[in-house]
Amino acid sequence: MRGSSAAWIRVFLLSWVLLAGLTTANGQERETPPSEPIQQGEPIPQGEPWGPQVQVALSTVGGNGVQIGFVSTRSIYTREVMILSDLDPLWRDSDRRARVVLLPGMSLRIFGFERLIGGAAYRGFDIDAGLRAGPGLAFDTDETSAERDRRFELVLEPFLRLTSAGSERLAWLIELGSTRPALRFGVWVSY
Repeated sequence: MRGSSAAWIRVFLLSWVLLAGLTTANGQERETPPSEPIQQGEPIPQGEPWGPQVQVALSTVGGNGVQIGFVSTRSIYTREVMILSDLDPLWRDSDRRARVVLLPGMSLRIFGFERLIGGAAYRGFDIDAGLRAGPGLAFDTDETSAERDRRFELVLEPFLRLTSAGSERLAWLIELGSTRPALRFGVWVSY
């Protein structure tokens, strides 16, 4: 048990070191997304989601849950903090326990590399591959004292996210993670 806790702590610290490294490299990245000159008569393209976003997502596939958090988007990465809840065991008779998890993390924006290095235009969608790690609390309506002692858990969640610009301040998203509920649908709202 002690060895697995130490491994979780190492993974968590490594993710924060990577996050700090990308934050300091931020000075080398452009400050605003590129703007392409628009010719007369052409439709105005949607810009990539940029800067601070609020992410709100729901899941009814693979469990009922809610995800809410903050995402800071850049060309090739995001920094984020999410609160993910698995509420399905509260409504359905299940051997699982309801839980709430706080997950700081980061992701790499796959198509961001072609926009940053090659100067390509935003495709209208992006794919993020990322990792989140953090503490969680599990609970049940009729827990025993032994279950109460095991409420705290550490969670490591790799995830994939597809975002698509809906308007200037709104982007739709589909996210697939390894933590219940695994499939989430939602929005990014720029603030």
